[in-house]
Amino acid sequence: MDSTPMPEPLRRAIHQLVSEGVQNCQEVLRYTEPDQAHTWKRMTLCRATDAADTMNMVALLIAAYCERTGMAADTLQSYLQVGQQELRSAGPQEDPQKLFTEACLHGLRARLCEDVDSLDSYLPPQVAAMARRVAEALEVPEPAAT
Repeated sequence: MDSTPMPEPLRRAIHQLVSEGVQNCQEVLRYTEPDQAHTWKRMTLCRATDAADTMNMVALLIAAYCERTGMAADTLQSYLQVGQQELRSAGPQEDPQKLFTEACLHGLRARLCEDVDSLDSYLPPQVAAMARRVAEALEVPEPAAT
């Protein structure tokens, strides 16, 4: 059993994503209140799927790290509990649109955390390269010297 701690950049990304998921879950509960009668159907479904999508992203991010660091595919699939949710069973995918979306999200997160160099430590190389380009495009230009 591997006893190395989770890499700090991965830990920070997961903490942020889980916090977002919890916030969405709290909003689901908020929209169950009687004063939300006019929007409860739409908003509970929207926030519940937002929470599910965010937590799915957590699982796929961890899976991508495990895959990159050499975890056996059958072990990874057993940890992802593929029998419980077919969407997660694919693990890290090579769908170009999904990779681009993931790179944009990671690039934005790295820029906001001012931690662009960490991208290479926990993402597959192709996603890390795209995320780095996104993060670099988001740099705030320095004010011109007067």
